[in-house]
Amino acid sequence: MKKTQLNIRGLKANVLVPLIIAGLLSGFLISAALMQNQNFFNVNALQPPFPVQNASVQASNENSSAGAISNTQGFYNITGYLDSGNYSVSASATGYIDTSVNNITVVAGSETKNVNITLPISGGVSGTVTDAVSGQPIQSVGVVAYNSTGSSNFGGFTNSSGNYLINTNLQTGTYIVGTYFATGYLSKNITGVSVTSGSITPNVNIALSRSGIITGIVRDSVTNAPLSGIFVSAVSSTGVYSAFGSTNSTGGYILNTDLNTGTYNVTVTFPATHLPTTVSGVAVTAGSTTNQNLLLNPSGVISGTITNTLNNQPIAGASVDASSSSGNFFGFATTDANGKYQITDGLGTGTYTVFALYGTSFSQTTASVTAGQTTANVNLQLTVQPSGTITGTVKDASGNPLVGANVNAQSLTSSSSATTDSTGAYVINTTLSTGTYSVTASLTGYTSQTKTGISVTAGQVTSSVNFVLTAKASGRISGYIFATNQLPNTTPTPTPTATPTTSPTPNATSTPNATSTPNATSTPTPTPTPIPSTSPTPTPNSTSTPTPTPSPTPAPITTSTALSASAFTTVSVIRGQSWYFFVQATGGVWPYKIQWYENSALISGQTDAVLIITKTTTGTYTYYCTVTDTAGTKVTTNTVTLTVV
Repeated sequence: MKKTQLNIRGLKANVLVPLIIAGLLSGFLISAALMQNQNFFNVNALQPPFPVQNASVQASNENSSAGAISNTQGFYNITGYLDSGNYSVSASATGYIDTSVNNITVVAGSETKNVNITLPISGGVSGTVTDAVSGQPIQSVGVVAYNSTGSSNFGGFTNSSGNYLINTNLQTGTYIVGTYFATGYLSKNITGVSVTSGSITPNVNIALSRSGIITGIVRDSVTNAPLSGIFVSAVSSTGVYSAFGSTNSTGGYILNTDLNTGTYNVTVTFPATHLPTTVSGVAVTAGSTTNQNLLLNPSGVISGTITNTLNNQPIAGASVDASSSSGNFFGFATTDANGKYQITDGLGTGTYTVFALYGTSFSQTTASVTAGQTTANVNLQLTVQPSGTITGTVKDASGNPLVGANVNAQSLTSSSSATTDSTGAYVINTTLSTGTYSVTASLTGYTSQTKTGISVTAGQVTSSVNFVLTAKASGRISGYIFATNQLPNTTPTPTPTATPTTSPTPNATSTPNATSTPNATSTPTPTPTPIPSTSPTPTPNSTSTPTPTPSPTPAPITTSTALSASAFTTVSVIRGQSWYFFVQATGGVWPYKIQWYENSALISGQTDAVLIITKTTTGTYTYYCTVTDTAGTKVTTNTVTLTVV
């Protein structure tokens, strides 16, 4: 029997954007298998069915979800917690079209077997992204395919030779293939790309034109001091083109991507201690640089203290906002442990309504504000009944702390809840009036427990309300993932073996893998259920590809501002939910190199522009990255926080 090995080289991600942006993964995959010089398919010339290895399999309903990864014989076994009920089971793998089966019945304590799924072969698109003038390949450009309904398949980023491959979830049809995050260039779409399931449409090449550039310095209008960390955006008068960035330590900014010839509004939004501003009519020419400095007027300041009418004690955590009578200005703050607040951003000269809120209690007053000056002692009182406090722990039958358990206290007149920390401890200390409570502890995979008759007194602590939860029996789902056919053969464009020393290029890195599944577990093949004898697994013969003469990479793009990178987004997600961060830098000498860190520890291999996080354990995680430009200048972004609940 003839053996066939498919050798596909894929996409690298090292593109940078001026800030870290987060968003949910929604129906698309970023394949880590698409890596330069990596053989990610070893497929024998077999007769159907063809087992699919490394498929991500997920079972979910409205109450619980768990997943697994298929092994070399296509077998998977979902052993994460599944409560009794009906489930949808979905499978996805690089090179295939996602497929689901519904109404799979699971019974706690038993295994639902032979939930087999057959994946159709995906079509594919490949090509090269180059500079429209020089013809040189461009690395780290994002490429995506859209169909007529507007749904997309995320393909990843071009490698050091400018090559890309999109080969997952493309059914037969006509697509638009476009670029994005092409630093220094204008994005471009190729329309009318025909794709056929089971084959790759090659040579969908994209030549990009250089973007216009807007650069300048943001300063205080009174002191002329440069302002760092200021978010700057540019939007064309037609609304078609836009770019954004942030100022570095010297107040400099640069917007150099997706700015075509036209007139733009350059805007500063929510600047710290200053007023937002917009400069209209900024003329931009593609391929040229426009200088636009910005002066920001200082904000007025409103400060004061929020206290309780019942005891004149300060109220911590009260929300305070101020809005001008003209409707043009708005600011907000939260009181500290001493009940003090200070609204320092976005307040121009005018008369304001100041509104304070804590729980269901609120109050308001008026205040006059002058830009650049402080209006002090804008104090407010709220009537807030003091809360009692309930504390305790939640553990399992072995005495291990249960993290992320929900503890809820309920009486006839009030209720409140809390979540256990890493030690299994909890504290409920808001809106608990004097009375008798039922307190319930619950956690997925465990039997809930309720304690009744818990007495609470306002202003006092009721301690040692402890729980021991018993693990519930879990259902299991197992089966095989097969393919309708072998994956299509492709002829990748080899990556050059050398790069001219005059044109440094970032080290190529792997595209982030979005195919990992929450609660994924190892899945040994069960002995009593062998896979069909028609699917032998001989070792395939390798094929070789000649290496062409390397092409020079595009010359570095040097900017007039210092290198900088910033983070703006802090998010909260539920366990098992995938989240991704983008990083974008400005200034310095492009191209850049990056390195991600989690909780201050280096994440090995995470040197891409896109960092994908899937956490199955509750907790708080911090992320930042370092950005190094071609000249060797290195900066560190500020830190963003991912809270998993």
